[in-house]
Amino acid sequence: MKKLILLIIFSAIYYRGNCQNSRWMFLSKSEEGSIFLVDTLQQDIQQVSNFGNHENVVIFWITVYKEVATKKGSYATRSVEKIAVDTANKQYNVITGINYKGSTVVNSFDGYDYDWHEVVPETMSERYAEFARSLNNENLKSDLKLISYLNYNPYDPLTKRFKKSKH
Repeated sequence: MKKLILLIIFSAIYYRGNCQNSRWMFLSKSEEGSIFLVDTLQQDIQQVSNFGNHENVVIFWITVYKEVATKKGSYATRSVEKIAVDTANKQYNVITGINYKGSTVVNSFDGYDYDWHEVVPETMSERYAEFARSLNNENLKSDLKLISYLNYNPYDPLTKRFKKSKH
């Protein structure tokens, strides 16, 4: 019995210490292979009471990676976007962003989109809304951390390449 209790305690310590080892936390993976990560640095997350005539808005950064295979090899595409989520009305807005092919900037956009979009069930917009709501909901935060732990961050920012899967 003591061994079981110790195993549970050490597992909890390991889980808590290793579920996130960088600023970018796994959020989701699309059927096409894109990896969605969210920036978890506290200073990069804003909770504001009013933004563009919307109340209870959470603003944060996301990044999307995808490995693209070609006949000559492969390269990674990446986009970084600042997202605003209205948690009360279940709407979101993309504020600014930049797209890369390898390490080259392909395009960027800056400017507030006045058309807010509905959060659609079972889409990435719903994952964004879940992250925004998790900032004030410990149960939802624990669920997202577990998902992140189970789906380790496969992108290595130092080499700008995807890590080989251990699974």
